[in-house]
Amino acid sequence: MSDAAWSQSLERHRQKLGAEAYDAIVQTLDYDKFTSAFTKLVSSYSSRRSIACLQKLSRVFDIIQTFTLVVGTMVQSNPAIAALVWGSVLAIVELARPALKTFERITNVLSDITATLPRFKRYMELFPENEELKTKARSLYDTYVDFLIDARRFLLRNSILNWVFSLWPASSFATALERIKELSQGFEDEVQLSAREATVAGVRKLLDNKSSMPSPTSPKTTVTLPRNDKFFGQVSRLKELHAAVGPQAAQPANSQVQDGQLPSRQRSCCLHGIGGSGKTSMALEYIYRHQNFFNHFFWVNSEHAAELAASYALIAKEVLPECSHKSMDQEKLIRHAKHWLSSTTDSWLLIFDNVVKSDTIQPYIPCGIQGSIIITTQAAEIQDVTTSSINLQGFSSDQEGVEMLVHYLQNKKVAREDAKAVIDLIGEIPLAIAHAAGVINQAGCSLKEFITTIKERSQRATIWSSDKPSTILHYERSFTTVFDVALETLSAGARAILECLAFLDPNGVPEEMIFPHVFEVLNIDRNLGELEIKKQLKSRHLVERRTAESSPASGKRSSTAGVDTTPVLLVHRTVQQVLLFQLDEAPPKRQQRFVQAFELLRAVVPRQSPYRAPINHLWPTYDKFVSNVRSLYYNFTSPKQPITPLLGFAELLSDTCNYLWERNEPCGAMEMLRVAEDICHEVLDPNDPNPILSGLLAVVASFELNASPDSRESCLDHMRRVLDLRSRYLSDLGERAQMQDGLLLGSGYNNLAWAYMTMGGFQEADLLLRTSLEVKQAWATEETAVFPFAECYKNLALVELSRGNADEAIALMTKARHMMKEWGGPGAGATMLFSFILGNMLFCVRDVRKALIEHLRTLRLRKENLSGTDPYVLDSYHAVGVLYHELGQLEPAECVPSKSGIGRTSIVVPDERGAIALPPLPGTERSRQARPGSKQLRQSKAAP
Repeated sequence: MSDAAWSQSLERHRQKLGAEAYDAIVQTLDYDKFTSAFTKLVSSYSSRRSIACLQKLSRVFDIIQTFTLVVGTMVQSNPAIAALVWGSVLAIVELARPALKTFERITNVLSDITATLPRFKRYMELFPENEELKTKARSLYDTYVDFLIDARRFLLRNSILNWVFSLWPASSFATALERIKELSQGFEDEVQLSAREATVAGVRKLLDNKSSMPSPTSPKTTVTLPRNDKFFGQVSRLKELHAAVGPQAAQPANSQVQDGQLPSRQRSCCLHGIGGSGKTSMALEYIYRHQNFFNHFFWVNSEHAAELAASYALIAKEVLPECSHKSMDQEKLIRHAKHWLSSTTDSWLLIFDNVVKSDTIQPYIPCGIQGSIIITTQAAEIQDVTTSSINLQGFSSDQEGVEMLVHYLQNKKVAREDAKAVIDLIGEIPLAIAHAAGVINQAGCSLKEFITTIKERSQRATIWSSDKPSTILHYERSFTTVFDVALETLSAGARAILECLAFLDPNGVPEEMIFPHVFEVLNIDRNLGELEIKKQLKSRHLVERRTAESSPASGKRSSTAGVDTTPVLLVHRTVQQVLLFQLDEAPPKRQQRFVQAFELLRAVVPRQSPYRAPINHLWPTYDKFVSNVRSLYYNFTSPKQPITPLLGFAELLSDTCNYLWERNEPCGAMEMLRVAEDICHEVLDPNDPNPILSGLLAVVASFELNASPDSRESCLDHMRRVLDLRSRYLSDLGERAQMQDGLLLGSGYNNLAWAYMTMGGFQEADLLLRTSLEVKQAWATEETAVFPFAECYKNLALVELSRGNADEAIALMTKARHMMKEWGGPGAGATMLFSFILGNMLFCVRDVRKALIEHLRTLRLRKENLSGTDPYVLDSYHAVGVLYHELGQLEPAECVPSKSGIGRTSIVVPDERGAIALPPLPGTERSRQARPGSKQLRQSKAAP
């Protein structure tokens, strides 16, 4: 309601009173001034009845004050509105004083009509925007003031006769009272109506929200780390973190309502500080304390690009059923995960743990306004990319550090001044305190003995580089001293093992990789014993031993046989960095430990077939160790002072990348292959055609062949170079050449032919394949080199098929498949692959029933030997579905697409990964380019 309407009311009352009387009454009289004047009036009364009336009025005045406050709130710009009420009441009290009976009657009326006024204030607070309520409040105000003015005018006009109450009839009082009650009732009715309208609107909004809300989803998580039962303190920091990323932080304090909704924002907080300050522990503890605040929790290991991609890809597999199988490549999984995080209405918390640089995680930050993100890092500059940050430099006071130390000392009786002295020496870093307590507990020494040991040690170099902020150098130095005390209690053999572990994956090194090989590789006295070594490493809290059942290592892939329960050894990252820094200070020792770590890995990681036959039976083994190969590679490339390269290490990288190629996980593989090639160039003579170099170049060419059309020329160049290296290598060997050397040259021709075939060059491929066969026949027979010959026959079959020679093509492919079956058995990877290709070729020559029989047999074998979500199994499901459709058997055809998942392409003839489509044959239906859904299968069946 506008101020103009109230001004009109005020002007009407002014005219009714007269200008002089109005000015006399309205002197900005407020409640405080009225109370002062009323007190003086009470003192001037001597009649008990008068005093009783005044005391009754005193309660009335408090109620009137509430009413005038409501009115004043609506018209804050004009104090005369409220002053007119108080001035009129005071005038009546003064004029009615000589006529006691009239005074009593007016007192009673004032008491009655103000009884309901306190509710008005509450109603106006409930419905501040209701204009109808404001209108009724104004009418009540006008009636109220009219009564007061009429009473004043009567008393003035009849000042001599006002003792005769009948001159102002009781009906006048009754009429005023009735009118005020009527208006009050109208006000109450409007309140009730407003309440009902608000209720209906609220219910409608709830129903609308309910209809638009997604159906409840089960909680999803990729957090595999168990809760730290010894987490201590940091209560205020956890509250600060919750204020930064909790759901309530989505609403800015000064946000404005738009379309009935408050603007939201994505919440993020950077936990930054020196190593060991508790960043990761705090993020993990926050998850466990606030599980009811979010629907989903996702943990992304972010120190290296490869593990960042692998951890992030797991999100898609966790939240999207269609991504749970293994056929989708990593880049697609990452895109699906990011899209889901950007579009879901569920609440989620995403943790990027151990980020090194902000640009490494920037491509993984979800778009939009959903969700909360926590980043843990040692780099303070990363706080610039988050909406808030918390600087964790340890406990905020010595007292908190003392309490934590006492907490970790297993109820040992200690003098608090000694504990304070320890904290002064090692700093307030939680990890340093925990390790110090571990050393004290395991050594069984007193705090005084521990303090003496530290003070006698010379200052050690810090674990961090010199470009770290000077404000944390003191804490780093104290922290390093703690590790020195623990490390020097180890035997020489246990220390050597720990230094080798520093080069490997801190998230888990399979125990079978260390024992029993370590005794021979590191030349450790076997009398020391495996049990004693484990005891020493664990007792100093330097290494933790876990099984995959209790806490699976992050990013590890489950084998097809089930969950791997092999025990793993975990080295804390801070310990790892301490050791690596110390080894950098001693290059000869660092070189020795790198070589030993490599030899431990090489002893358990199988070598690839020299002819690159499919090795699906070795995948579980590679799954177990691939993260350690990546860590060894990273630690080889990261030091400022380079490590002397090993040719065997280049071969290990090549073997691992070939496995990644078969798995269709290219992330980081090309970088590793480039490093491997550089190692070869550095170690080998420029004219040395070593087979390790030609082998890794063949893997490089395979990645290039499947990458993009732009890389095809580079692929051909590498294939030609492989052929040249193998030809020169065979020539250099002369009479010393063995059968494998000749077969490798033959495979070089075969691989180059395959590259031409993928680009449609079947004529060039034919000549190369004929040469390949001649070379192989010069060195071996079909019986002594089954796979090299079978591979050549398979490719020749494709060439014949491209020319329309169906009978010759089927005969060659049948022979190749039979050879592989006799050699490796029906369940061998190569046998199943050749059977799949034979089925595709039968389809292409329109022998659909035989093709279906072949594919059903292949599907059964793949299901028996591979996991249900393996991409090769899904390819077989797809092929069977298409063939059922071709035969008009729509019911079984319709069931297959749901099992085959996303798949790859339609009917194709694959290479080792199933990636090349045959050109259409003369007189045959063209190959389909995309798999139809079940409805499309029904609809398209009627087509010719």
